[in-house]
Amino acid sequence: MRIVTAVVLANVFVSLSDWLFFGVLWHEKYGAFPEVWRRPRGGSGEGRAVALSAVVGALTPTVFVVLCRLEGLSRPGQVITLAVAVWILSAVPALVWSYLFVKTHPLILTGGLLGWLVRLLISAGVVVLVLG
Repeated sequence: MRIVTAVVLANVFVSLSDWLFFGVLWHEKYGAFPEVWRRPRGGSGEGRAVALSAVVGALTPTVFVVLCRLEGLSRPGQVITLAVAVWILSAVPALVWSYLFVKTHPLILTGGLLGWLVRLLISAGVVVLVLG
């Protein structure tokens, strides 16, 4: 039951941080290059895209919590190290690579990098508090 609680809590807090880092901070900068967005001013299908991105976004905290449980990681040093390692080996290269090839504002990259680090650290914090 504790793992379900940890997964739910991680997803709730991560979704709130995603809202801040990917929806609020520097929101106006998404419009710097409207030609790179499928629906630059909203429109048909945007709600579906947001819903699908939320489902995909739930994979990270869910898998992080389950992985920590399976590997027996619950001490702060262990889970923070894992969170930073996952960030460096996945989010940083993916976001920087995308930034190098897709025209976006530098603050969008900054928000994405910070957002991904925070979402992983939140997941780590929930593991420590609930499963530790």
